[in-house]
Amino acid sequence: MAAALAVSSYTSVLPQVVQHHPAAAAAAAAAAAAQISAVSSAGHNVHLSPLNMASHSGMQAILPSAPPSFGFTQEQVACVCEVLQQGGNIERLARFLWSLPACEHLHKNESVLKAKAVVAFHRGNFRELYKLLESHTFSQHNHPKLQQLWLKAHYIEAEKLRGRPLGAVGKYRVRRKFPLPR
Repeated sequence: MAAALAVSSYTSVLPQVVQHHPAAAAAAAAAAAAQISAVSSAGHNVHLSPLNMASHSGMQAILPSAPPSFGFTQEQVACVCEVLQQGGNIERLARFLWSLPACEHLHKNESVLKAKAVVAFHRGNFRELYKLLESHTFSQHNHPKLQQLWLKAHYIEAEKLRGRPLGAVGKYRVRRKFPLPR
């Protein structure tokens, strides 16, 4: 099911490729989804290698805008991040983010930043989450999810500090003390 979701997501993100090479685009997306599935089932000894994925189904031949050293466009990376987030595969998402090259342009993509925030929250790395949310501007459609992460992280920290669950008044105090970033 994840592979089918990834295939449909890739084809919707890359309409220019689909128009000119629909079969090749579907095959490339299926190969990428299969590679991601293989990584998640193989465990921690195997890491997602975009260079290997680029060789599947002639992905390099149909994606001329893809950087030759990486094999994925920024849109494809964003699509994979969104698919893994929506599927709830946080560990797989973390491994995918770890495998990305150190490209500043890629790491400033909104989907990648949102994925990093989700991974930081699920790993309990709230400082990293706060830093990401405070230092970047996100589009309006991402605000509810990111605001929820911000508040939940502060609630969890306050509960740990107090040693008990927060009530309505406690949550209000946390919201007042830590307003949402602008």
